[in-house]
Amino acid sequence: MAKWLDPPLLAISPELGKGIAAHPFVLQALAQRGIVDAQRARAYLNPADYPVTPSTELPGLSSAVERIEKAIQNGETIGIWGDFDVDGQTSTTLLVEGLEKLGASVLYHIPIRASESHGVNIVELEKLVRGGAQLILTCDTGISANSAVNWAIEHGIDFLVTDHHDPPDELPAATVLVNPKFLPKGHPLSTLPGVGVAYKLIEALYIRANKADQLQVLQDLVALGIIADIAELHGDTRYLAQKGIQVLRNTERLGLQILLANAEINPQRLTEEHISFGIAPRLNAVGRLGDANPLVAFLTTRDEKYANYLAGEIEGYNELRKQLTEEVFQGALHQLDQNRNWLDDAALVLYHPHWHPGVLGIVASRLVERFGKPAILLSGNSEQGARGSARSIEGVHITQAIATQADMLSGFGGHPMAAGLSIPPAPDLVEQIARFRKALNYAIQNQPGAVPLEPTIQLSAYLPLHQVDWDLANALESLAPFGAGNPSPIFAAQNVRLISSAPVGRLGEHLLMTVEDEQGRSFRLIWWQGAGWQLPQGIFDLAYRLRASTYNGEAQIQLEWVDFRQQAGPALQLSQTDKIQVIDCRTTPDPHTKLQEIRTVEKDLIVWAEAGERQRLQGQDRSELKQAKALVVWTIPPGYGELKQAIAQVSPQSLYLFASDPQSDEPQRFLERLQGLLKFIIQNRAGQTEWSWLAAATAQRLICVQLGLEWLSANGWIVFHEQDGAQLSLTKGSGVKHGPIDQIFHQLCQQLSESAAYRAFYRASSLEALKTQIRSGD
Repeated sequence: MAKWLDPPLLAISPELGKGIAAHPFVLQALAQRGIVDAQRARAYLNPADYPVTPSTELPGLSSAVERIEKAIQNGETIGIWGDFDVDGQTSTTLLVEGLEKLGASVLYHIPIRASESHGVNIVELEKLVRGGAQLILTCDTGISANSAVNWAIEHGIDFLVTDHHDPPDELPAATVLVNPKFLPKGHPLSTLPGVGVAYKLIEALYIRANKADQLQVLQDLVALGIIADIAELHGDTRYLAQKGIQVLRNTERLGLQILLANAEINPQRLTEEHISFGIAPRLNAVGRLGDANPLVAFLTTRDEKYANYLAGEIEGYNELRKQLTEEVFQGALHQLDQNRNWLDDAALVLYHPHWHPGVLGIVASRLVERFGKPAILLSGNSEQGARGSARSIEGVHITQAIATQADMLSGFGGHPMAAGLSIPPAPDLVEQIARFRKALNYAIQNQPGAVPLEPTIQLSAYLPLHQVDWDLANALESLAPFGAGNPSPIFAAQNVRLISSAPVGRLGEHLLMTVEDEQGRSFRLIWWQGAGWQLPQGIFDLAYRLRASTYNGEAQIQLEWVDFRQQAGPALQLSQTDKIQVIDCRTTPDPHTKLQEIRTVEKDLIVWAEAGERQRLQGQDRSELKQAKALVVWTIPPGYGELKQAIAQVSPQSLYLFASDPQSDEPQRFLERLQGLLKFIIQNRAGQTEWSWLAAATAQRLICVQLGLEWLSANGWIVFHEQDGAQLSLTKGSGVKHGPIDQIFHQLCQQLSESAAYRAFYRASSLEALKTQIRSGD
């Protein structure tokens, strides 16, 4: 659990109070951010009042502008070299579109992650030059491209670098180097990401060409790159994010319009959260798992048919990304469970030869969020070496820490919060990684200026849940966009208790939480990525965020669970499950009679039954469970996660284990049952349902339901859209097959076999073995 820091209650200066007409909390939030005068406050809240910093303050930018103007005048073809993440995709697109409107002849290349990785490689650079490039211009990369720059110089080609990553000790001998990291800390341009640098370059070109009025249409790309790259929202970076989000709400880009529709995002209420969790993951999935070059066309095309085709490809990659991410995340948690001493390290360093490299950064971010410390994930083998991604926390410069181990690496690069690295091939690769883990942890512990690694939560105010209203939620939006350098306010409600929790999302990775205050008023919150965390018991304090949002076109307040702080007092913890009395009824000759006997004895009883048994027994499925003194597990759970979650939700004193097999693990039978349920939903429920209902109705894990729907969708039988992580909207499909049908079916079979394996374990294990599993939490 993180340490909670009480809110700093600061006096509002008379100048600020009189000069800004804002909600009292907004004034307090401004003061907490060190903004005490009205002029700075107006510039912070309203981009129209922000004094834009001249592009020419970026070192080297004026020289880059002059060289590009010369290329346009002389008819030279400019070869743009980008990167495959969203910052690189948007940087490349912005330069291509911006330069072509100036009359430039442009080629571009975005490296393919699987075969090229980050940076500028000479093989593809040579192809770009053979294709006609006479001037090379990088974006979001190049600051470490010494070999590529030397190759270009040898061939008489000027090389312009625009980048934002930390400069190495030895800079490339490029014609021009443009990088905000050359500016002093605190400069309003110092936190620009790659797309921000690219925009300032185009801004300078357009101003000199008297086309400044055409810059606004590029700002939606800038917002995407800034938010996706988690750039610090200071100075011009915050200003550009504010402006870009406004443009994105009314974007003219056909591809983005389709992407927003597919993600079921209302453009008029779009926030940085929609970019972070809806748009950016889709675009990143292509760069991580495939070829991002077509995305330049996707972001610029006016051909609706082509845009829809590419949008379909993007959705396919996004679904694959979700599956791979969950597999790697669970694998990482298993490693930490098997090596608990690693949790005491200053940073987590995990390796598996078969992890997909395209999702390592995503999983590293989830581990940072869960454990509050830097995380590095690596994959590869002894013959090819290992490659990985690192993510960090505020106060630990992860790239500098990795740099201290340069002699153990074949390459690395990044910035304070994220980095990429590679370890050379070695017969003892596992031992090499172990040595790297030990040395890196020592480096972080001794990093100058490093902050203590204990995770903290800075509270903005104590605010009872019943005092949350639309005026406050709407007022908070003036402080947005939130992110690095501008965290969203976190409130605390005291003395609440948990009423219920239910897994939501395609994989059950989120939790829908219902809490009650001392007056008996209930409130619902969403706990993103909350599955697997310990649940509070008894009375506790709740840390939460709130956002103004819309659902089905209606304005609403969304409460987001952040953390909890247990109050003193008696409470049954999951770690105290050894107090539960476990009664074995799995081999009872007449289970229905036995159940009736239990119902006679236990007055406060929950019968957990799923699929067809729920209605016959008048039981409850997993989404209906609530606290009770006794729990009957009638249907064999599809996995230990589901059993653990049920026990946590009910917190029983007595646990009765039956063993009714739902017969839903054979692929054909499962798909037939799922197809029948979907047909019923379309015909009788207007196509509206929930992931948790489908999982319970099939007695399966959520990942099996997800893969089942994807397989039916790929076969043209069904079209489905997810809403708010929990809801599903279904319509009948066109009958046209599309997507990787065989691959989805193979994955489904694997997941169903895992469910079958757990049910077999549950049936055959001794009672002591099941008690041990239940009580250990493993």
